[in-house]
Amino acid sequence: MNNPSDLQILSAIYDRYVDAFTESAEKSTESLFKVYHPIDIPSIAKELGMNRHILFGRLHYHLDAKYRYKDENDAWTHLFAMKVGDQRHCIHFPYVSAIVAEREREFRRYAVSLFGSALAIIISLISLFIKLHS
Repeated sequence: MNNPSDLQILSAIYDRYVDAFTESAEKSTESLFKVYHPIDIPSIAKELGMNRHILFGRLHYHLDAKYRYKDENDAWTHLFAMKVGDQRHCIHFPYVSAIVAEREREFRRYAVSLFGSALAIIISLISLFIKLHS
C-alpha cells in the first residue's frame, strides 16, 4: 500500500475533477454547488494505490482539520464535507486548487534551493580536487 503525501492526494483530486467541477459550477444555480464537488473516494484511493478507508480518514480527520477555518461571520469553511445537499463526500474545490498551487510553489522553491546547494557542493569538491592534484 502506498502512503501518498497530502499534496499527492489533493493533486489527484484536483486533476481528476477540475473539468467536471468547472462544468458543474457554471451550470449550478446554488452557491454551495459552485464551490463543493462530490468525489469518488474508492476510485481515487485505487488510483493512488492506497486503502479507501485511509484516504477517507486523511480527508476527513487530517486534511479537513488542518485547513478548515472560520470566516468573518463565524461560519466554518471545510475542505472536505461529509454531505452537501444530497451529495456525499464533497471537496471545496476552489480551496483545493489554492492549496495545490501553494504547495507546488513551495516545492519548487525548495527544489531550486536544494539544487543550488548541491551544485555549490559539487563545485567546491571539484575545486578541492583540482587544488589537491595540482
